[in-house]
Formats: sequence, structure tokens, C-alpha cells
Amino acid sequence: MNNFALTLTRGSGWDESLSIREQVDWTEHAAFMDGLVADGLILLGGPVGDGRRSLHVVEADDEWSTGRMWTIRRKQDGRCK
Repeated sequence: MNNFALTLTRGSGWDESLSIREQVDWTEHAAFMDGLVADGLILLGGPVGDGRRSLHVVEADDEWSTGRMWTIRRKQDGRCK
């Protein structure tokens, strides 16, 4: 297994008038991310700086595996890019 660092920024589905925990489907998003942690894919992650970006350290066989995870999430809600 290899470790990769992924940086995400807010996408078009993000509502700037709401805090992170007030975003639509926050509970579902948190459960999704908790599942990735439980599966051992995400080792460390969360918002960085002013909170407009997030950093995640993931463990995967290759870069394709890490991209697959984020592609699934982007298609679900458009909040990350």
C-alpha cells in the first residue's frame, strides 16, 4: 500500500452562507467519510487554513484508487472538486 495526500476545494454545491456542519446532507457526508476511515482508506483528514480546502491522507494501492473515491463523492453532491 502507498500513502497519498489529496487536497480538495469547495465546489459549486457549497452554500457559502452556511457553516460546514450546516451544509445540506452533512450527516450523510460525515457517515460516508467515517466509512472511508473505517475501511482504512483515509488515515487523516479535515479542513486546512481558512477551511476553504481540505487535506486527506489516504492509503491505497495506486493513484487511480484514490481518485475513484473522490469521483464518487463529487457525483453525489457537487460540494467538492
